[in-house]
Amino acid sequence: MYCKNCGQELSEDGMFCSHCGTKREDVSENLSEVSKDDPSAKISKSKKFTMKQQIGAMIIVLAIAIFAFIGWQYSLVNKAKSLYDKNDYEAAYNTKKFIMNTASLGDYKDNIDVMYNVTLEYNRFRQMDSDDRLRQVFAWFTLQKCVGYTLVAQESGCIDEVVYIASDVVVWLHKRGNNIQYSLKEQYKKSSFDFIPLSDTATDEEVENIIDVYAKLVPDSN
Repeated sequence: MYCKNCGQELSEDGMFCSHCGTKREDVSENLSEVSKDDPSAKISKSKKFTMKQQIGAMIIVLAIAIFAFIGWQYSLVNKAKSLYDKNDYEAAYNTKKFIMNTASLGDYKDNIDVMYNVTLEYNRFRQMDSDDRLRQVFAWFTLQKCVGYTLVAQESGCIDEVVYIASDVVVWLHKRGNNIQYSLKEQYKKSSFDFIPLSDTATDEEVENIIDVYAKLVPDSN
């Protein structure tokens, strides 16, 4: 390469002409090109998230999580109702445990509780073929639950199901010589029956009336 001013040949590594001192034009251009091509000389082109962008991203993620949670809860509500309608009270009860707002179940909320607790002992009673003392215990446990949940069942609308179960147990006990009315009243007086949640809402007179109602389920009773 030659100097543009005096025409003398320039050294390869010199920045100025050794003859006239003129600066080589290609030096600044080369340095500029090196600066453009050298990764160490570049300023990172990747944009960092600003605080506003980070908050916006967090809001979006949170919104997605909330909508997913609401969808999951909605599916649980529908699942619990469907299981109850299929008479799978235990599965409906276990599903209800994961529902945050049980009020969204409406009347199903109390129905699930009532039928789960009533059928818990009743299913054990039905699964036993013998007429031994243990089966009678489960029969009385079932009747106890029916009495205890009567008021709740009336309010929620599943009283027919409760009475049906109680009738089956009452007839079975009656055939084996049990005095339903006397036994219920005696056990109630001794506080050996757990009338929860009825005990928190019903008076003694109401409980007595409920016991009379179930006693009348006995065949040929007045």
